[in-house]
Amino acid sequence: MLAINKKYSLPVDMAKAFKAYMKKQRQERDLTRFQEHFDALDALRNEILQNIQGDRNDALHDSAARYLSLLCSIETRLPFGTPEINLTWTWMDAFDPRKKVADRSIFLEKAGVMFNLGACLSYEGVTSNRTTPDGMKAAVRLLQQAAGWFEYLRQYLHKVPLGSLTLDLSDQGLQLLTNLMLAQAMEIYYEKAAADNVSLVLQAQLAQAVSDLYQQTHMKITTGPLATHFDKSWYLHAEVKWHYFAAKARYTYSLTLRDALKYGEELGHLYTARRHLADLDKVSKSLEPQMRDLIGRLSTAIVADLTQLEADNAKIYNDPVPRPEALPVVPVLGRTLVKPALPEDPAPPAEDPFRDLVPVEVVQAASVYTDMVADIVRKEIASMSESTALAKSQVEACGAYRQLEVAESQGAGGLPDTLAAKCVEVQHQGGAPKLATLRQEMEDLRRECRTIMDRTAAELGQRAQRADVVYRGPSVEKYVTELSVFEEKLTQANKSDDDVRGHLALWEAFLTRLTQEQDPARLLDETPAGSPAQRGPSPHVAPLKEALQQLKTLFESREALAGQLQKTAAEEHIVESLLQHLEVPHQQIFDQERTKYQPLVEQSQATLAAQQAILGRVMALKRLGDGCKAFEDIKEHLRQAVQFYTALLERLKSFHQRCLAETRPCVRAHPLPHQAIVLHHIWRTRRLGIPWPGCTPVSTFTSYAIPSDSMGTARPPASAPAPPAGYASPAPVLPPATMAPGSQPNPLLGGMGGMAPMQMQPMRPGMAPMMVMPMMPMGGMQMPQQQQQQQGGMGAMPPQMMWAPGMQVVYQNPSL
Repeated sequence: MLAINKKYSLPVDMAKAFKAYMKKQRQERDLTRFQEHFDALDALRNEILQNIQGDRNDALHDSAARYLSLLCSIETRLPFGTPEINLTWTWMDAFDPRKKVADRSIFLEKAGVMFNLGACLSYEGVTSNRTTPDGMKAAVRLLQQAAGWFEYLRQYLHKVPLGSLTLDLSDQGLQLLTNLMLAQAMEIYYEKAAADNVSLVLQAQLAQAVSDLYQQTHMKITTGPLATHFDKSWYLHAEVKWHYFAAKARYTYSLTLRDALKYGEELGHLYTARRHLADLDKVSKSLEPQMRDLIGRLSTAIVADLTQLEADNAKIYNDPVPRPEALPVVPVLGRTLVKPALPEDPAPPAEDPFRDLVPVEVVQAASVYTDMVADIVRKEIASMSESTALAKSQVEACGAYRQLEVAESQGAGGLPDTLAAKCVEVQHQGGAPKLATLRQEMEDLRRECRTIMDRTAAELGQRAQRADVVYRGPSVEKYVTELSVFEEKLTQANKSDDDVRGHLALWEAFLTRLTQEQDPARLLDETPAGSPAQRGPSPHVAPLKEALQQLKTLFESREALAGQLQKTAAEEHIVESLLQHLEVPHQQIFDQERTKYQPLVEQSQATLAAQQAILGRVMALKRLGDGCKAFEDIKEHLRQAVQFYTALLERLKSFHQRCLAETRPCVRAHPLPHQAIVLHHIWRTRRLGIPWPGCTPVSTFTSYAIPSDSMGTARPPASAPAPPAGYASPAPVLPPATMAPGSQPNPLLGGMGGMAPMQMQPMRPGMAPMMVMPMMPMGGMQMPQQQQQQQGGMGAMPPQMMWAPGMQVVYQNPSL
């Protein structure tokens, strides 16, 4: 197992710096009181450095813990990080002492002490006696405490304003050390489980958990700046432990599958275990003898089981072996056994020697102001960093650098060939006017579809309200239902059209300019179409290059501005100001001191506005390409819409004609009750057709409808002529009937006694009249033989043909 190296620091004379500060502040009495404590603090730090060099781990842990508590006390009483205390701490990297960082902030000193506390605990955990259960428990506890210190330090460094750090104090470095400590603690859990001979499933789960933690450690140590920072033994250790415990987990779990008769799955786990060990063949010579022996014994067991099981499966079981990607993984543990044991927040000792060093109100006020300043600096630096990252991502996304290289390589063309070809294609296809034409065509077709649907719906509504008329074909409700389907399709299409209308409105102005502009490269300078502009050999390359150079200059100015903000914060003299003006309210002093940051904040805001203006020119290149793509998308949608509405219009026309044809009035084939028998009087009276005065009989066998009241009594008009002589009784007189062209008078039906000729309304084109007959009580009436011959041999009148009171003239298609 691996223990963490200790960090080393250069010696520093803290007592001298503290005394100089006290003299400067004219606190001679305080200097006399605290001089002894300053010397003791300085001696304690030198003792820590000696313990690090002498590798005295126990003494180092105790002295470092006490020193950290005293730092927490003096941190709030002296203005560390300001020119008042001329003190700089220098700390080396724990894994590469050649690299070091120096800072005047006490936060760096505290971070180095915390790191060494974690390193001490890791050493104690690794070197513990693990041959006994108590020793194993103590080792696991110490390693989790070490992981807790590294995790606590990582969170602490996120809260305090520190500049550059060594890699061992970086976020990735501290995460690596935390994972390593947890992996080694989990390895001890596995050793104890194997020694206690627990179930094979639990052993496999523990081994897999160890492998996963070492795999995470290996990934962190082999990526980023850490890939070359550690000693080679660290990389080898993480890789070997990862593969060894992965193979151990697979092999142990395969043993549990034998009783379940899962021979194919058992073979799959054995194959996977063998592959993990095969990855270690290239580094086997670099391993320690103990580790090489463990790997060899595990490899021998795997090969033996594989040989036997392959033979048995081939001869007896024939169980298919799952592919590696389909092989079930080893079940995970139900709970986390190891986690960082975070320490309590360091605090001043119970007997604090520096309790009375500085007035409490001054310390508290200085702390409040320091937080204010830190918040200002942090927000402005974060805002500038986010804006810079956003600008870089946008420039990269639009390919400005690549387009610039292409445009420069093409000389004075102004635009890359591909983009220029797209712009020419948009202009060739008509541009914005073409889209307007397609949209108008779509709107016209949609309105025509709506007109037909409204007219059809109105006609169906009128026919549904006519209860006294019987229509041919299915019921009106069927066509109303079918019409609702068309309505739904039109509604859905209109919603889709709303999207393309919005898209077109968004790009219409830009596409209009692109259509009118002979040189599309002018759009990159946001020059309106038709306005005067400077004509250069390359209207695109120079502005784009200038914008990118301005962005680069802007980024550099932000870095300088961030450094100036940090420098101003580091040079604060708030403690001195508070001590010199004890009678002035603290907030008034704060407002006065913060005025120095206002110009820097305004410069930061100015860079944000400048970035937007510059990006407008850079992003014009992307906008031009997006405009060409938007033209194609809108045109395709409009074309499909025109096709859709054209097809829908044809279907609606067909549907309308079908509604008119299949819902026309017709004669029903069932009798209507309580009908007046009209034609019966015709057959009982005269058989010769004497025309009624003022009437012209229609064809040889014409159908009529007699207006009547609800009881079936005919209603003659007020000006009807008197009946001719010879009729048995007065009969209602109706208006003259019209005779169809080419028809002959019917002597049978004209001017018969007791009955006036019936009125006939004009027939529709292509329709033939049909005789309306009542249901006869005797099953029909017999025609004279002479009339039968005239009517083509018609005998008895069909009883089902009848007339209903108030019925309109009805017609029937000749084909029916």
